[in-house]
This record gives sequence, C-alpha cells and structure tokens, in this order.
Amino acid sequence: MPLPAWLTARAEGELTLSVRLQPRASRNEILYSEAGPLRVRVMAPPVDHAANAALIKFLASAWGLRKSSVRITAGLKSRNKTVSLFGLTATDLISRFPADLGNDSPD
Repeated sequence: MPLPAWLTARAEGELTLSVRLQPRASRNEILYSEAGPLRVRVMAPPVDHAANAALIKFLASAWGLRKSSVRITAGLKSRNKTVSLFGLTATDLISRFPADLGNDSPD
C-alpha cells in the first residue's frame, strides 16, 4: 500500500508528517487527504506557541501516543510544519485512521 503524500517513513519507528495547521478553528480535527499536506485544525490561537502545543497534544491524543513522541521539527512560526512521530510505524499510523477517510473537504 503506498503512503499518502504527507507521510514519510524515516528510521525505525520514526515518521515525518507534512502538516498544514489552522489555528482558531471551531473544533480540533484532522482532515485526511491522499495528496498535499495533512490538514489539522486546532481551537488554540497562534499566540505564545499555544497552537503548536495544541497540535502536539491533539495528534498524540488522536493516535494514542505520548506527547513526548510527537515533535515539531520545522515550521514553528509557520502554518506549514514538519512533525515527527516516534515509536510508530506507517502501517500502525494508517491503521489508526478513522473509517471515514474521505473528509478532505476544501477550505
């Protein structure tokens, strides 16, 4: 099974995600798509790194990881981010997706 464009498998147990973050959303949600970056909406504002912290907490919770296993490796001050996940394989991550993956609606 090919990986989505936003997911790259690195070293053993490390995944890299291309994420487009939307702060100040009405709810926290992940919009899965095969092409382009993974879009994540968080309710936190982009003030004092609150949106970055909310992103880490939300992704860890959504995929059953500890917060220490999720790290923003690039784009701390940008909406476009690179996020690394540790201790998870691509197959494990994809198996944790919700059944309704077809929610890649436009902005």
